[in-house]
Amino acid sequence: MNHWIKANPKIFPPAASAGPGRSFRAPSATPPRWKTAIVTWVAVYPTITGLLLVAGQHLEMLSIAVKTLILTSILVPLMTFILMPMMTWILRGWLVAADHPAHSRQEVPCAKLG
Repeated sequence: MNHWIKANPKIFPPAASAGPGRSFRAPSATPPRWKTAIVTWVAVYPTITGLLLVAGQHLEMLSIAVKTLILTSILVPLMTFILMPMMTWILRGWLVAADHPAHSRQEVPCAKLG
């Protein structure tokens, strides 16, 4: 399988296998972890809520382990292949804004009291 992934770099770019926040090609374009966490939560929360609204009644009679297995087997591929690439593309300006010199904070000297 690894050989197939390496043989198809257009489908599986090397940086894409390093995690949700690492789907950027340039190391300087990697967003801070806290921004990646926010984007992940923004994608996960409504997805889980939607899955529970759609399938909640059908899952009621199952054990918590089976419910979790079903929900995560849907959620993880959605997050990996659809939602996180889409969210990182939509929010790309915000995700890497801190690395851009024009967006960096300027230190302002404080006046001494007294």
